[in-house]
Amino acid sequence: MNPIPLLLHSSHRTRYWLLFAFCVALEIAGLFMQHGLHLNPCPMCILQRYAFLFVGLAALAGALHTQYGQPGRGALAFWWALALLFCLAGLGVAAWQSWIQWYPPSISTCGPDAFDLIGELPFSEVLPMMFQGTGSCESVEWSLFGLSIANYSFLAFCAIAPFAVWGIVRALRRQ
Repeated sequence: MNPIPLLLHSSHRTRYWLLFAFCVALEIAGLFMQHGLHLNPCPMCILQRYAFLFVGLAALAGALHTQYGQPGRGALAFWWALALLFCLAGLGVAAWQSWIQWYPPSISTCGPDAFDLIGELPFSEVLPMMFQGTGSCESVEWSLFGLSIANYSFLAFCAIAPFAVWGIVRALRRQ
């Protein structure tokens, strides 16, 4: 059975829940890599985790809004646009980290300033095991099929972006 036609004709609520589940799965994968495989995330990895978290929270808010209310076109488009905004921020960070890994600079790019910035963000105090890291941004500690975690993160953001754009378009065309 082909899931694409089902996805094309699914409700906003279903697509919000799917995006939320995808982001939760990515966060769980990140935690497994950090604590199960003992890989140290760098500040850019942590920023990408924040981006996935906020994309997921936007999707969760949209899902709950459709579950318990009758949102109009603007509200549906708002939650998709918010998810897209966080997705594009994460996409930029993942692209930059991938570039750094392919073309390492002569000096480290994740110095104390980046670690201090991450430490000042609100979730680093609430969930320190998830949002603190000591790794180096230019080193590749793990790869699969020649792609690093940053590369896979970039691909995940590339999958989310058109999904969110499609959600915005569908929301604005809604009668």
